[in-house]
Amino acid sequence: MLSNAVREEVVRLIPVSSFEMLLRLTFPDTSDRYTERFKAVYPLLKDVALADAPVKEEVRLVTEPIFEFSIKFAAEGNPDLAEVATTIAVWCVTKNIDCCRCWFTNYHEEYPKASVALLKKLVEEWDDHSPELLSSYYSINLLKRTMNNFLLLNKKGSRNIPLFIEADNYVKDLIRKLN
Repeated sequence: MLSNAVREEVVRLIPVSSFEMLLRLTFPDTSDRYTERFKAVYPLLKDVALADAPVKEEVRLVTEPIFEFSIKFAAEGNPDLAEVATTIAVWCVTKNIDCCRCWFTNYHEEYPKASVALLKKLVEEWDDHSPELLSSYYSINLLKRTMNNFLLLNKKGSRNIPLFIEADNYVKDLIRKLN
């Protein structure tokens, strides 16, 4: 399954919309008798859904919608789903640095808690993700710009001061790592 996850015609074995439904079914808000079955097959299906495509443009087309629903899931009150969604969002950023644009658009107003979780995961797992994030001048520059924009947004944020202080700490740590 993994070797044929993305066919030559750029048709994914598991489309993005199906992967989104799989996450909801595997990590529901309430206990469901089918959850255990989904959890058993989830690791394999996740690997198939997130398999690298031979064409870089196809990776871009997949990572951006996955990033968007991952941020939304990470913001919901379901801790299991939020943890998995944050991990997937980090994967999206490492595979396609242009997801930072989407992240910045949704960061301050809609999903600040999810963004803090994403920032925290990037800081904690920096050694794992830095080779991909630092692979080009464009990646480094876009990530630096995004972090600097977050600093500016955090200064304006006054609704939830502890959340913005925490975000600032992670952002500053990432900026230090990028320099």
